[in-house]
Amino acid sequence: PEANLPRQYQALTAACLLIRKDAFDEVKGFDEDYWNGYEDVDLCFKLRERGWRLVYQPESVVIHFESQSGPERFAQISKNISRLHEKWLGKVKPDLIIEKDGTVRETRAGGISLYSMAKRPEAVVQRSRWQEKRVSIIILTFNQLKYTRRCIESIQKQTPESHEIIFVDNGSKDGTVKWLRQIVKKNGNYRLIENGKNLGFAKGCNQGILASTGEYILLLNNDVIVTEGWLGGMLRCLKSAPDVGIVGPMTNAISGPQRVPRVDYGSIDRLEEYARSFRERNLGRRIPVRRIVGFCMLFRRELMEKIGYLDEQFGSGNFEDDDFCLRASLEGYRNLIAGDVFIHHYGSRSFVGNRINYADALARNRRLFQEKWKRHDAKGPLGVKLLTIHLMEKADELNQKDQVRKAVETLSEGIARFPNERRLYQMLSEILIDSKRFEEALGVLNRMPSEGRDIWKLERVAYCEEGLERHKEAEEITDLVLSFHSDSSFGWNLKGMVAYRKGDKEGAESFFRKAMTLDPGYGEPYTNLGVL
Repeated sequence: PEANLPRQYQALTAACLLIRKDAFDEVKGFDEDYWNGYEDVDLCFKLRERGWRLVYQPESVVIHFESQSGPERFAQISKNISRLHEKWLGKVKPDLIIEKDGTVRETRAGGISLYSMAKRPEAVVQRSRWQEKRVSIIILTFNQLKYTRRCIESIQKQTPESHEIIFVDNGSKDGTVKWLRQIVKKNGNYRLIENGKNLGFAKGCNQGILASTGEYILLLNNDVIVTEGWLGGMLRCLKSAPDVGIVGPMTNAISGPQRVPRVDYGSIDRLEEYARSFRERNLGRRIPVRRIVGFCMLFRRELMEKIGYLDEQFGSGNFEDDDFCLRASLEGYRNLIAGDVFIHHYGSRSFVGNRINYADALARNRRLFQEKWKRHDAKGPLGVKLLTIHLMEKADELNQKDQVRKAVETLSEGIARFPNERRLYQMLSEILIDSKRFEEALGVLNRMPSEGRDIWKLERVAYCEEGLERHKEAEEITDLVLSFHSDSSFGWNLKGMVAYRKGDKEGAESFFRKAMTLDPGYGEPYTNLGVL
């Protein structure tokens, strides 16, 4: 059963090798100092160093009549091996070691793993149309022109990042459309979609997304005022880890943990001063949550391609954001509040100004949301994901109440029920590490399903080895992590811990500072530097 499965490897043979041209160009192709031998291994190592994955596909079968070019094929084999060792010995860790007696020993390199092909997304913007690093800001309007004006004035003042604005008007009658036409004429990066009638929030957002060209998409209500550094701060939060799905800011008027309960700026004239002070006090703060409120929601286009567009059954608004965030969580993404970004929100202006019954709309959409998500088979793939999220939320609540034993039991029971749900292992190992139960955490990590070059797992294994005072093993694994991912703040923090144990305080300080620079939101290197 383990044969003929697609797998990721550290190296493949060039006897039959398909490679993207941009990847080949990025690593500058084959090293021509090799002479017929090991140039393919060298190429593979260079590709992996740059983050590319190497996949063996068993569905493709070729017959290889090896080495038909004659004995000269091996003429410079020793030279080739020497060059390979010179470049890679110590940098690349083998997956298997054959001992002198012929026995085979596995290492913790993590270079071999099963590979699952992603499903082809439907109805996506072709990559050639994307503009990398550009943010597409989607703003819906339905009357309330004075708020739209204030919003756009603040965006123009506070947004130096590359962006476009796509306005979607849902049948305004107060002069909004006329004003939007004028401002679109004056700004080449603005566009307007006129619906003539109210098609609802989700439908309008989807129209804007379909018309957008940015790598990032930001859904923004027209009743907000943005502040200095707002978009840059949200982008930093989104880019802080590859599994971050959706990001939102803090504000004055909203439901849930994104609301700052007591703001003291009094009037809009003092908003900028307050937001600047707020940013300085909370710099780098990130808050994991299930739900980001849709008044200001940033995500990558790739996320939408995986989980789909907003669900248009939610009509005028409410719960389409809950639904979108839940779908992101089901696919393994984390949703974060950029806790150092504050923007002003007037709140529900379209509902109030257009006399829409907010309570009725909320109740209707709550029913729709509950009906949509309660009808899934608990044993089906989606049901398993929903139960996994429920278990994780329960364990997180217990852990925050300092009921660690119950949190560990909850996650352990979850793993017994759903042994392929990687997130349960991740959360359990983190709780055990925080409790300094390193040996138990290692056991969980070793049982956890791996995904290719598992940097996350290697980082935690190294941390456990350091916690168990196995400093040599911790250092080796940390160096391996940094050889794969030189921007790993976790890895540089670990390197600082190892240096400190060895008495190298100067080196430790340098490594802690590097970790802080790479990820200002990661707290441990600050603590370690303070202790040092």
